Amino acid sequence: MNRTSEPVCFLYSSSPNADDWSGDLLGSDTIAPGESHVVYIPRGQFDLRTENCQHETTGTLRSARLTRTTELVLQ
Repeated sequence: MNRTSEPVCFLYSSSPNADDWSGDLLGSDTIAPGESHVVYIPRGQFDLRTENCQHETTGTLRSARLTRTTELVLQ
């Protein structure tokens, strides 16, 4: 759920504290303010980073432990 005031255009994951990020997990999709989007990430522990459409980092979550279904709320 995107509770921020701007769209999320890019979502990346990595192993905790790694220097490299995955490719964009949203592909051509964006998450508009107030909207939700389903992304499949395997179970495990990850760092997650979101960016707006200008590729500016809007959020970073370190060492997120993902189990079964995990809902990430962006605020």
